[in-house]
Amino acid sequence: MVVSAESEKHVGETSSDSNIELDADGTNEVSEDDERVEPPKSWMVFTTDKDVLAYYKRYVKQEGFGVITKRTKREVDGSAKYEMLFALFVGANHYGQSILLGACLISREDTSTFVWLFEVWLMCMNGRTPKAIITNKDWAMKNAIAIVFPNSCHRYCLWHIKRKLSEKLGSHKAYDIGLKMAIQSALYDTQSCEEFEEKWRQLLHKYNLTDNA
Repeated sequence: MVVSAESEKHVGETSSDSNIELDADGTNEVSEDDERVEPPKSWMVFTTDKDVLAYYKRYVKQEGFGVITKRTKREVDGSAKYEMLFALFVGANHYGQSILLGACLISREDTSTFVWLFEVWLMCMNGRTPKAIITNKDWAMKNAIAIVFPNSCHRYCLWHIKRKLSEKLGSHKAYDIGLKMAIQSALYDTQSCEEFEEKWRQLLHKYNLTDNA
């Protein structure tokens, strides 16, 4: 499972973004002829988000209150009125394809917020913890994973690690004439932890990086 919290600050809302869904006549009353709608339960299956909204509109009409839908809106300068983080849970199917497992909006990137998020996720998964979790390097998320998923294997995303290579090692005189390829080889051409560790040790000595390890 991959967990990502993107702080792109693209999520916002103004007073015009909230709308209470009513019937065509402007009311929200239920008649005796309307079919009774079953209350929402865990593991209810819907085909599309429109089906979800349609179900809740019927249910809240039956119960006598309105459902509010909110649309995000960006300001002219590209910023958002409310800074929110969009957290994604992504998994892989048996074909190795990425699949979206869930999403959430959170207001902070601290340990307590991630603990809450992971506990809610665990509840939605009926208490079944993921075997492995891949994240970017975030200490708050790391602490929360240790609390909620102590038996899961937590690793950092290789894409995020590689993105830092040129920033950290780009000034090395051998970066473009061997070091970069040596790192790629250690990452992709090794089949075991022992093989990787040995190749990494050789790399550090060859390019005089032992003091940076």
